[in-house]
Amino acid sequence: MNFKNINELDAQDMKSQIASLYSQIEESIEILNIFFSSDSRYKNIIKDYNNILIIGMGGSAIGGDFAAKYSAKEAEIPIHILRDYHVPKWVDSRTFVIASSYSGNTEETLNAYMECLSLKCDSIIMSTGGELSKIANNNNIGLIQMPKGYQPRAAIGYSLSMILLIFEELGLIKSITSDLIDTCSNKIGTSKKK
Repeated sequence: MNFKNINELDAQDMKSQIASLYSQIEESIEILNIFFSSDSRYKNIIKDYNNILIIGMGGSAIGGDFAAKYSAKEAEIPIHILRDYHVPKWVDSRTFVIASSYSGNTEETLNAYMECLSLKCDSIIMSTGGELSKIANNNNIGLIQMPKGYQPRAAIGYSLSMILLIFEELGLIKSITSDLIDTCSNKIGTSKKK
């Protein structure tokens, strides 16, 4: 097979989207700094909860998988990932929920999240828009606006770093911001030398 013209095969420009990983992390830090400076209700509240539930499907859940694994040794409460229409029976008002849907219209995420609202779970939402953003706005729930224009699976830099920064704000893990900044700076510095 001739890979001479990669652009013919890569019609969705996944190559550029994947290459943007480090700029996604840098932009996530900026977005979350602005968000948390204007909404302080999430600061160090993890002591009020028994567990964390991250709801998402496909690419929107991948960041949750990595963040949960990264944080498992430090976190004092369990972190669960849900890829389903319905929440487990243990979910209650002492469960903090992060709902992640890049489009904001993922059927399973919307259904499970509505169940969480009926259980009076505190939460935060990550999305580019759609029904999930409308739910956040109508219910005074923190909404983190993810940048548009990516395939959900290619927006891993956003989803992973945003969830880690939420964990940091909640008090679940120690500061991750400086590590993320250092990682980006070192990578960008290395690529400039080549």
